[in-house]
Amino acid sequence: MSKTEIIKAHLISLVNEINTKNGYEKLKFNQQQIKLGNMSLSGANGRLRITHSSIGYDVSLSGKSLESNLYNSFKDLFGCECHGYKQTNRNTGIITQPFWRTGNFSLVKEAALIYEKTK
Repeated sequence: MSKTEIIKAHLISLVNEINTKNGYEKLKFNQQQIKLGNMSLSGANGRLRITHSSIGYDVSLSGKSLESNLYNSFKDLFGCECHGYKQTNRNTGIITQPFWRTGNFSLVKEAALIYEKTK
């Protein structure tokens, strides 16, 4: 199994667990058709994007209001400022989609639980 397939299986299981706990389908797993490594959770505010990295997972916040609402919560969860930004435009200086890198899937799960509570 590739890293992408493993992460996909973990995320689908996580979405099913959260939706079962809620008693309804709130979160949805998404995967780009062209670039299979680009996966996300949707159903709350914005998207929580998860991709594989050299040590495990990159977890990023996609959406302006999601970034402003959850940046500090994710900083506390991961114990540091973001490791970088997935979307950077050097011409305009605009940087978006902060990400945190972790090798611990339990932090990814906790991030999803925080994300799930946003509106």
